[in-house]
Amino acid sequence: AGSLMAKYAIGTMVDAFEKTEADAELHLYGSPAAASELMKSHPNCKKTKYMGVLPQSEVFKKMQEASLLINPRPSTLDLAKYSCPSKTFEYMVSGTPILMTKLPGLPEEYHPYIYFFDEESEEGFKQKFDEILAKPKEELRQKGEDAASFLLSNKGYTLQVSKLLDFIVL
Repeated sequence: AGSLMAKYAIGTMVDAFEKTEADAELHLYGSPAAASELMKSHPNCKKTKYMGVLPQSEVFKKMQEASLLINPRPSTLDLAKYSCPSKTFEYMVSGTPILMTKLPGLPEEYHPYIYFFDEESEEGFKQKFDEILAKPKEELRQKGEDAASFLLSNKGYTLQVSKLLDFIVL
């Protein structure tokens, strides 16, 4: 869900997913214009479906129903050095496990709660899709629940405001 622009490796993700052994579908949500371009350049997709644009509350429900949430954003983008995508936190709080690239702006304390691609290429994506989607559903569910628990226990807004107030008062 989100931007389906080529610079975010969406095409590479689609190509890799189409070659997986997994009996699964890749659902994309986001800009119709970007999706149209993407699907034109990938006309023979059997496992990838563009699902349109939905209100955020509906997207969140879909995230909770999914087996895996994916963010293929290349770690080499200049933007990746200085940011940690809010999508990561949205994904974590959904309770669904995440597979993403190891972005330099993502603090290491998050790493135990996320699956990472070993290699940012079509083959690397495919290998990791096959590996993760072959895991038992209970293991995937637990990984997602652990991520949500970590985020809500350590990064919730009340805790963050408390830390800010402590900092200001000192």
